[in-house]
Amino acid sequence: MIMGRFDSFVALRDFLQGKINQYQLTDVDPKIDRVKLNPDLGSSLIYYDFGDEEALLTAMGVSPEDIYAYRSIGSTYGYQYYSEEMSHEDFYNGYGLWNDIDEDNMEKLKLISQYIMKEPFESNDLSFLGRFAETLYKVFSTETRSIISDYANGRDIAMRQNAESIITDEMNEFFGSLGIKNVGDGEIAIQVRKLFDKFLELASPQYSIRKVLIEMFEEHENNLSRWNDVIWESDWESEFDKDGFNGSLERDLDFILEKLQDNEGQAKNFVEMIQRITLKHPQGYWKLLPKDRTKTVEYKVKGFDYKTQKIIVQLRKALQQKEYKMTEENFNNLLYQPELFNIGELVGF
Repeated sequence: MIMGRFDSFVALRDFLQGKINQYQLTDVDPKIDRVKLNPDLGSSLIYYDFGDEEALLTAMGVSPEDIYAYRSIGSTYGYQYYSEEMSHEDFYNGYGLWNDIDEDNMEKLKLISQYIMKEPFESNDLSFLGRFAETLYKVFSTETRSIISDYANGRDIAMRQNAESIITDEMNEFFGSLGIKNVGDGEIAIQVRKLFDKFLELASPQYSIRKVLIEMFEEHENNLSRWNDVIWESDWESEFDKDGFNGSLERDLDFILEKLQDNEGQAKNFVEMIQRITLKHPQGYWKLLPKDRTKTVEYKVKGFDYKTQKIIVQLRKALQQKEYKMTEENFNNLLYQPELFNIGELVGF
């Protein structure tokens, strides 16, 4: 239907006077989803749909930045607030997952430390924890990545859930103080009498229902802002599944201990090899092969394979790159006696 300038105001008045029914009132504005009738006509509820949650938040005066934060907090896809990279960095600095390890798993880590570290386990020494974390990652990279990733995912979920709860409470307080119900998905419910009285208060019978509602939002003081900060400032620990994290951590640590205890001598030799190699060739950095006359071939120590007791080495030239597993002897030959290798044939250049 084509709406006139006073249709909404007149329809509300006529409904309150019993001149039209709830279905006729619903027809006055396409955004009215339904009217829930009450014997006290003024207490009947108009369900008004702004279209979607983003449209409602915009009408409430929430900034685009805070709307984006709210939507991303509730999303299970895309941006991760507490990322795996952050989890890795915190682990190396003695923070992050260290703070949520239970007593049993800490004992397992102390036992692992006896195999791979040359110093006592110091749970209160951030510097030691960092060195231990780095060594653990080098020796058992697959299991350590799993630990880091599990913690990152669990903490990110906890941060989102807690922030979403806080923001939802803020929104409910906002609507509650206005006498409006937030139905969800951009829909609100308001009593007919309250809406009609607002028309009278504004002395603007020509307004649409949407315009009157926005006026109500704008007049009301609110704290609906800085939602992106809420996720970092809130107490996410209350939502963190600490038991679940420690359960998965226990499985990873048991797997590491099983490897270590199966052959203690092998574990000791492997750790010593890693320490020798990374002392001169830090893991993860590209360097020119020292004896390559062309100065075009680079190498990188990517990691170490416990099962084969070998070094994982990457070689590249221009845009071409290949990966190999080498014994320590072959790795040193590659660096300092490249004549033993046909470099071009080796890497497929």
